[in-house]
Amino acid sequence: MTVTLYETNSDILVIAKDGQAWSLGTPSGDYLNGTFAADAKAWTDGDWEPNENDGQTPTTLSDDIPPVAEWTADGVRLLVRRDQLGGAANTYLGKTDPASITVTLDRSSEDDGWDWADAALEQWTKAAEKTGLAVEVVSYEVPDVDHDTAIVAVDGTRYVITVRNDEITAQLGLAYTLTLIEGDAGRDANGTEINEDESPISYSQLDDATTTWLAENGYDPEHPDRWVLVTPAGEDPGAVNAVASRSVTV
Repeated sequence: MTVTLYETNSDILVIAKDGQAWSLGTPSGDYLNGTFAADAKAWTDGDWEPNENDGQTPTTLSDDIPPVAEWTADGVRLLVRRDQLGGAANTYLGKTDPASITVTLDRSSEDDGWDWADAALEQWTKAAEKTGLAVEVVSYEVPDVDHDTAIVAVDGTRYVITVRNDEITAQLGLAYTLTLIEGDAGRDANGTEINEDESPISYSQLDDATTTWLAENGYDPEHPDRWVLVTPAGEDPGAVNAVASRSVTV
């Protein structure tokens, strides 16, 4: 189950009943549905009552109790940061899917020295961290420098942070550095040849832009006088006799 958590200053709280259904709108416009856990009402100190909407009764609590959810026309919307719930959030809600987090690029501080890629990465990372996710930048070498900002790791899974029409998202994919080699790569080379059985990707998996780039740099898969070393993104290929390199996501 994937749930996106939101922050709010509201003090309206929904008291959840064991098995009560909920519906949650995500930033992407999708809706997720489920039921509250048997002890979900342990988040609050109130009682559950049905109301005219066949839902939960909103209850105003003291300032020292963080808001958890509110009743809306669309169902239950979660409103509290994961870290405010501690371990309970992971137990009851599951972890947020990074690919479900969409942020609109804030250009309010744009000036001559403003860098859209740095701003987009920072803004998406803040949104992800508010849901309790830990984000680590793996590499700034990205497949598409016109749209991508960085490759990040979230709970061990790699994503490319990309911007399209000012919408910042995380695209799930396996990221690698391709290094075109002429001759011997040296004993310190890190990775595998793209056509070897041990290689994590094959030439056929590459997109047209990457195969065109390889051809322009003298690579022919039928007559590989030059060959391609595949290295996980963020790691040093450590190769000598390198002709060119490029980041890809498969």
